[in-house]
Amino acid sequence: MATTVIRVPFMPTAPEALAWSAENLIVVGAGETLCILVPRQKGTWDVISRPASFFTVEEIIPMDAGMGSDMWSLGEEQSQRHIVSLAWSPPGIAKFETCALAVLHSNHVLTIWECTGRPHDSTQWNRCLLINHVIQALYRQENGKDLSNGSSERLQVSQRISAFAWASKMRDPGVSMAHPSQTGQLMAVGTGRGDLLVVEIHSPHDLFDFSESEWSVKILHRISASTIGAARQAESHSGQREADVRVSHIAWSDWAVGSKDSSDMYSHLAFIADGVLHTARVRASGKAESYATLDSDIVGALPVPNTFPVTGPLQFLPKTNTAVFFAADAIISVDLETSAVNTHDLDGRWDSITGIAQTTDSEGTNHLHFTSHLSTSSSKTCHLSGDLLTTSPYKPQWRQAVNESISRFNIAHGLGRHVQDIVCGIASSASRDLVAVCVVCEPDSSPAHFITSMEACDVSITRECDLTPDLCSDSAEILLFSMRQQGSEATERLIKHFAAPESSSMLETTTASSANEAAIQRIKKELIDTPLQTRARFERLAGLAGGIRPHPHLPRSDYNHNIKVILDVASNLPQPANGTHSSRMLYSLQVVKSKLAEDSTADLVSQEKCIVCSQDLPFESLFWSRCPSGHQYSRCALTFLSIQEPGQSKRCRLCDAQSLNEYALLKPDKTAGQSDVSDEDFARVLFTACNKCLYCGGKFVA
Repeated sequence: MATTVIRVPFMPTAPEALAWSAENLIVVGAGETLCILVPRQKGTWDVISRPASFFTVEEIIPMDAGMGSDMWSLGEEQSQRHIVSLAWSPPGIAKFETCALAVLHSNHVLTIWECTGRPHDSTQWNRCLLINHVIQALYRQENGKDLSNGSSERLQVSQRISAFAWASKMRDPGVSMAHPSQTGQLMAVGTGRGDLLVVEIHSPHDLFDFSESEWSVKILHRISASTIGAARQAESHSGQREADVRVSHIAWSDWAVGSKDSSDMYSHLAFIADGVLHTARVRASGKAESYATLDSDIVGALPVPNTFPVTGPLQFLPKTNTAVFFAADAIISVDLETSAVNTHDLDGRWDSITGIAQTTDSEGTNHLHFTSHLSTSSSKTCHLSGDLLTTSPYKPQWRQAVNESISRFNIAHGLGRHVQDIVCGIASSASRDLVAVCVVCEPDSSPAHFITSMEACDVSITRECDLTPDLCSDSAEILLFSMRQQGSEATERLIKHFAAPESSSMLETTTASSANEAAIQRIKKELIDTPLQTRARFERLAGLAGGIRPHPHLPRSDYNHNIKVILDVASNLPQPANGTHSSRMLYSLQVVKSKLAEDSTADLVSQEKCIVCSQDLPFESLFWSRCPSGHQYSRCALTFLSIQEPGQSKRCRLCDAQSLNEYALLKPDKTAGQSDVSDEDFARVLFTACNKCLYCGGKFVA
């Protein structure tokens, strides 16, 4: 398989500068610039760059004078606010239920970014939230009215953020949330005071709650620095030196149900402070309003068989309680339930680890891939099994990609093989079969003096194992790219796998807390998660991967089935047609049902009017409408209403199917005095349930 190499015209300035989202977007933290790599349909990638280091006075209040030596921070007061760490959230929190991006800067400021439109358009990527503000408010409230200079400096130190980690998404269908379209996401952050805070980030994109017009964050739980310090006293490696109270690395395990009789969910929260691994088990109640009952067990510090302080990167193996991290001379894994420890030597590697990625082969075995700052190409060990016990003669493809980048740089500059590779991160795709690695090359025999126009890095994407069926159903974007990478033979094997009904990930039967939630669950179960529909979407994606550009339409029987289910669901809602938009959608679906019925005796007449000439829009096609004067419009692929106004549509990222934009239709227009759309229950249920393209499963963009 050929390696995909993307040339990024910027240089990262920190380790762990690479992240890969569930929507197949790759981000590189290149100094003061945020580089988002967006795939095109023909296999090429666009490099979208956005300046990330500029802040307004409202975002960051400047200090009137420099701080004292005991509280002074080089990063906060004199750095260029470079990007030092970044990570994508699980899908669901940003617009159209996509991923948000968290970016930590060298001035200890943590920001949240989102894409509000097409990801290929750089103007659609915007910073929407600063986490430091809520932390500053917490500590200011504790300090009370003490406004002395010393208190002001301590407050400035306390609100610094040293590390963060998104919690994994709660996938268990038995958990019933207060809002069917919940747009909250948990995150853990370490503060300059040494506390570990669990916060909930909310976006304003909840169709069932438009009370918030901006992104917001609130603190749900706090593990204090004193609690962390007391837990590590027996295991601290600090000796005579002063302990560093700040948390340096954080990771969450996957959520799991505590017992059959309870809806509570549990996740292990692991973090490193002062060179010691700590852990706490976090409990979240699914029946409460959002995560209001979040709490944690006693914090513990885990001993490891190593004389050196431990460090990151820190990750959990999927669907386990096993944490993987590093020490100066070893990679270590610890099962937090049994305290079983495994280690593997790193061959005397002296430089820092810059990233870790995980893949899963067709047999279900987890593999760890890790890079170091300067010795990636020369180190013997860069790939291990998840248990750290099994070594393999297999050589990772990404390691070969690093060597190829070195060769290209050597030939371009005639350096006689005197090239030093600097690896600034490694990441795996959501399907866990592809790996991306970011490498910068420099001369190793003399200082490198690069002008801005010469700064660049290579992001190489390689396939490390076959695509596993159990891991390929969540993201159509990742699945399409993986199929293009692996070739037609492997794709055909996957299609055969989906021929078996039991192979599809059906939505389990759950107890809904409201009629709206029950309606959403039924639509998802009968329109999206059936084995037949899953296989059909998979075959359409295979066609797209093979270069076929089919027209996004479904078989006649699928249209009849989908409309029947939707109308049946609407009949069970308390007030399905109260709202203007809901009533129009219901009538449109009834018109289409009568047109498609072979034995229909009473055709319904479309009630749509052309907004240009006010003439009737007869129903002639599922895909377009045209008035007698010749004005033609596209039809919504979900409701079959005509899309007659600009700004009211969205498109599938993969097959380009066009639909009405629920945010343009249902979000209250406060400028026009509209404050409530609570009567649009059917429209909100329909758009929430069908949040992906019914044709190929892709996410939408506006």
